[in-house]
Amino acid sequence: MISIHVVDNISYAKVEESFKICVHAQQIRDQKFAHVGWNAAQQGSPTLLRVMEHAAEIMRKEDDNQRGTARHSADTYGESLDYTTETQMFVKAYETLDRGTPEEALMWIYGAGAWLAGMVDRPRVR
Repeated sequence: MISIHVVDNISYAKVEESFKICVHAQQIRDQKFAHVGWNAAQQGSPTLLRVMEHAAEIMRKEDDNQRGTARHSADTYGESLDYTTETQMFVKAYETLDRGTPEEALMWIYGAGAWLAGMVDRPRVR
């Protein structure tokens, strides 16, 4: 079961940092970073699901705040409408986990979620 303090410690800055770490890991080809997230996604980790849900909510909210408008209503809730690519990636990763259909193409974002959950260390520069 996920510890409440893990989710409580996730902020917009932490999600942004996780994305930067994700991009860096991909650039240096640190497959371990992606595979930890991918394995957790395939196993249906409730911790990863909860962390990705919270990260997606944070990204949507910050995106809405920065653009000065709420983009979803009862008809469009959960859809990505004019969100940044980064926000769309976190939302899509959460949605696939929630449906139980993780997508391998999102393994790096699952890695970012795994980092937020404390499942994986920051990649080392080679």
